Amino acid sequence: MAGELTKSGKLHIPDLSNVIIIGAGPVGLVASLLLSKYHMPHVLVEQLAKPDNHPQAHFINCRSMEILREIGTLDQTVYARSAPAEEWRRFVYCTSLANLPDLDHGHEKLRGSLLGVVDHFADIRDEEYSPGRVVHFPQHDLIHLLRQAAFKSRFCTLLDGYRAEIEEQHAHVDVFLTNVGNGRRRHVKTRYLVAADGAHSSTRKQLEIELTSDTGTLQHLMNVHFFSSQLAEMLHSRIPAMLYFVYSSAGVAVLVAHSLKRGEFVAQIPYFPPYQQIKYFDINRCSGLLQKLAGQNIPIDIRSIRSWRMGTGQASRYRSKWGRCFLIGDAAHQFTPAGGFGMNTGIQDAHNLIWKMVMALCSAKGAEVKTAERLLATYEDERRPVAQMNAKLSVANYEMTLQIPSAIGLHLSMANRLSRLINCLRGLQGLKRFIFQSVMRLGLKQVNGLKSAHPIARYRRRRLRNIFNDVKHQTLQLLFPGQDMGFRYEKGWLFGHKTKTRSQMNPFVFNPELRVGGRVPHFWLADSNGQQLSVLDLPSMMMGSEGNPKYVMLQDGNKQTVTLDLGAITDRSIATVHISRSGSSGKANFRYHSKRPDFLPKSFAMLMRPDGHIAWLRADSSTNCTQYQVVKAASERE
Repeated sequence: MAGELTKSGKLHIPDLSNVIIIGAGPVGLVASLLLSKYHMPHVLVEQLAKPDNHPQAHFINCRSMEILREIGTLDQTVYARSAPAEEWRRFVYCTSLANLPDLDHGHEKLRGSLLGVVDHFADIRDEEYSPGRVVHFPQHDLIHLLRQAAFKSRFCTLLDGYRAEIEEQHAHVDVFLTNVGNGRRRHVKTRYLVAADGAHSSTRKQLEIELTSDTGTLQHLMNVHFFSSQLAEMLHSRIPAMLYFVYSSAGVAVLVAHSLKRGEFVAQIPYFPPYQQIKYFDINRCSGLLQKLAGQNIPIDIRSIRSWRMGTGQASRYRSKWGRCFLIGDAAHQFTPAGGFGMNTGIQDAHNLIWKMVMALCSAKGAEVKTAERLLATYEDERRPVAQMNAKLSVANYEMTLQIPSAIGLHLSMANRLSRLINCLRGLQGLKRFIFQSVMRLGLKQVNGLKSAHPIARYRRRRLRNIFNDVKHQTLQLLFPGQDMGFRYEKGWLFGHKTKTRSQMNPFVFNPELRVGGRVPHFWLADSNGQQLSVLDLPSMMMGSEGNPKYVMLQDGNKQTVTLDLGAITDRSIATVHISRSGSSGKANFRYHSKRPDFLPKSFAMLMRPDGHIAWLRADSSTNCTQYQVVKAASERE
């Protein structure tokens, strides 16, 4: 429900909330919907009076779609509203958007303006490793969908147009809410606060948490959001794609096709301060550049132009001094856009944190409270290594984007170095700007001679052929199934698991296996009515009407009992599920839907956390052994 003011000017929110979330972007909204899933009342605060329609992220990976599957089957709505994969499975590299060949001739080298095409689904294996699938779905469309769900929730109070200032105390957080429209102010308190207010998080700054970067600024970019139905029709009829990398004598840009159906695009245009200023990129100049890149004087309706600096960043800590405030999403970490890690990592942050926070809020007795505190402390232990790995992958993937322009003589890194070198020279700023722009124009003209018989042109064409013959290792990648579904928590809320070295993982390859800390590999089950479900659906299914987070003890084999010390986790927090090999009996039992997956051991018992990761495992792969161990939760202790 939306927050409103009473006649006295007071907000309809409690003086003491369980949770307040700052920031109603996709990450904050997912955090809110997860709290609603667990029946936890909370407040969601957004500084903007209405949602921002400037497109940003647009790729949702399998793990994030699995999380949306948990929230009222929102995944099905996303699938229904997203474009078919045939429209976005490719990246196109060209010298102009005009004169692209038809898709049937798309792989012929240097045909028309085409340099090459990368089809990211060309070598995908048929195995089904997730109940979900990756989608191309613009962030502003996702926000609209998530907001609709948040408005319907009786557990969420959504406040648009409010700025939040915070002061953390030992036992609560003071939150001062100011209406950005009329200046009215309200003081409330909350037991926990979640900061999901983006890369420039004011909450992070108020908490005096430092943001550091190993990369600095990799590139300055202008984002031009525009609509052009004519351009969309032209591209869709020739080579539909997600990204178009355009290397022209007029300039360089990456065109993101957010929606070919609507004709909605964003052009990411590199620029080089101080000799190219933000004010240079007005509507007229951007329209002219886009028409030159398109190769035609097509109608272009520019909606917004924004600048940004690309790089990586990491908060020095994800939790505040007194432990009442948590950073998630871009407030905690930033990546390059290469690979789509930003929004997905943030959604998975929320998935890791919220069930732990709910368990902490539901803790009543001494031992439970201590356990809840240890549980919340594992949020950063588990999520920081994942964010660090994703940051490295995003930088490595960004560096792949430099391979093709470098092959044709356009070195963006050299342009940045040239800018810094000229800036060190003595002389008038106007003269230095003239020198820089003259060198840039001369460099861009190299594109015009790419098809000539000159030895340098032949050498560059040969380099392009080599790159497109090895696209997996020399071009920007979209799919990282190993990192998407195979990341593993080495340290955190895991029982009886000790490791000294971090496991090695190939981000491009996913091999399903049962490993403590890893996500339970997906396989299909059937209930007593024959209804199909994923093993990953079990924690949500077992919650019951009360909505409390549930661990699931999943067993396959002959019953044998052993006691496992789970601290103060009580029996009521664990649901026991037995997989029957010969039909199903009892409402909590399931059978394999079709066949038993080959990657499963001959017998096993594993404890699934509410987020689907394995907290404890006993397995036997011996062909002669059919016994397994069933865990009984330790008694609650003070």
